Amino acid sequence: MLINVPIALANSMSTAMIPAISGSYELKDYKKCRGHVWQAIHFTMVISIPAAIGMGALAYPIMEVLFPQKATIDLAVSILRTGCISIIFYALSTVSNGVLQGIGKVNIPLRNAAVSLVLHVVLLTPLLYFTNLNLYALVFATMFYAFLMCLLNNLSVRKYLGYHQEMKRTFMIPLLSSVIMGILCYVFYQGIYLILSGIFGSFIHLRILVFICLMISVGFAVIVYFVLVLKLKGITEAELRNFPKGNMLVRMAKKILCSCEDESMLRQKEITAKTVFDAYKQGDQLAQRVVEIFGEYLGGALACIACVTDPSVIVVGGGVSKAGKILTDCVEKYFKKYAFSSCKNTPIVLAKLENDAGIYGAAKMVL
Repeated sequence: MLINVPIALANSMSTAMIPAISGSYELKDYKKCRGHVWQAIHFTMVISIPAAIGMGALAYPIMEVLFPQKATIDLAVSILRTGCISIIFYALSTVSNGVLQGIGKVNIPLRNAAVSLVLHVVLLTPLLYFTNLNLYALVFATMFYAFLMCLLNNLSVRKYLGYHQEMKRTFMIPLLSSVIMGILCYVFYQGIYLILSGIFGSFIHLRILVFICLMISVGFAVIVYFVLVLKLKGITEAELRNFPKGNMLVRMAKKILCSCEDESMLRQKEITAKTVFDAYKQGDQLAQRVVEIFGEYLGGALACIACVTDPSVIVVGGGVSKAGKILTDCVEKYFKKYAFSSCKNTPIVLAKLENDAGIYGAAKMVL
């Protein structure tokens, strides 16, 4: 259960890049496609490697908070420390699944999973019947399954894209940073636990005290890791991406205004979605840049969703829908660029109730 948390975090970041991989592949721009694959794998490793090392370093306090049974805690800690390496394999196999699906090879991950599952059972059976590993047999077999999925998927990506994995920035620097972080984090936890237990140990429950020390140590570990990985140039600022959120259009406009000196009507009034689109209609070049970037972000995000859910129609609502055809044309252009070929013709329409849909829905619930 615990290993699913960092896997989910890594997966959410890498999944956002799948439409870009699909778009580049569809346009036969294989070099750009391989660049997107590297970015997806790179970001996934930047998260999953320190998660695995950190979980191993802090295994005892984690188990002491979640499962504090004295009789089994040592076994649980040992199993977590042994199995935490599978976080890396699962995260890598998850993102390679997405890459293969993004280039239209949807059956390949299923085939690889079936092969891995058969070999998993072949290994697990003798481990259970002919060794004294007991629960460790399940851990080793699970790690073996994750490794096989990772290996087979990456061989498939290499076959269909000619992709060769860069090692230094993707694996070596994050691993080195994570090992240093793990050692420092373990020492830091022991020190802060010793200090706080001496001060508050007499009137704070042990489990709560461990939880407080654990949270402080996790924060410390995050800071140490990112300082190290940035110092060692494992990741650069230019590689970081900001995905669309609630007030994205307004923030984007303000950012562009601050970064250039072009004349614009937006400089003379409060920036809202309405003022941006009004300026766009009047031919304001800065507003056109804002809307274009907004369309690419929103179109890419909708393409990502469509690749997973395959909707019959996409309905855009809220206040921004009042922009009308300007909005749908701009979003649709980038949606078609990034979406799978099977769903790139999904119609994008405006909500008929515009920003009043919530009010109608609330009224219907009451009635």
